[in-house]
Amino acid sequence: MKQFFDDGMHLPSPYGIRLIKGSHIVVPRVHTQKQAYILQNEDKRIVFVIPWMDEFSIIGTTDVEYKGDPKAVKIEESEINYLLKVYNAHFKKQLSRDDIVWTYSGVRPLL
Repeated sequence: MKQFFDDGMHLPSPYGIRLIKGSHIVVPRVHTQKQAYILQNEDKRIVFVIPWMDEFSIIGTTDVEYKGDPKAVKIEESEINYLLKVYNAHFKKQLSRDDIVWTYSGVRPLL
C-alpha cells in the first residue's frame, strides 16, 4: 500500500482503490444566512452551498472517477455546468460562469 501511494498512484491497486475527484466553485456570497444548504439533485447526489469568509459561497462537490496524476487535478467544464445547474434549480438568484471567482479540485482514495 505504501508503494502505491509513494509512486504517486500510477500503478493499479491490488486493494481496489479508486481515485475520486471532487471539485468546487467559489462565487460571491449568495445568501445572508449563516447556515449552509444541502441541495438534493435529481441524480440523488447532494451539493453543498457553504458561506465562506463573509464574502463568498463555496458550491460543491462533484464526484468523478479520476485516472490522471493527482498533482494535475483540475475542474472540468462538465463539473462547472453540473454545479451551476444544481444551484440554479434550487435558488431564485441564478448564477452563470461569469459569477465564478475561482475553483478548486482534489482527489480522494476510495476502496
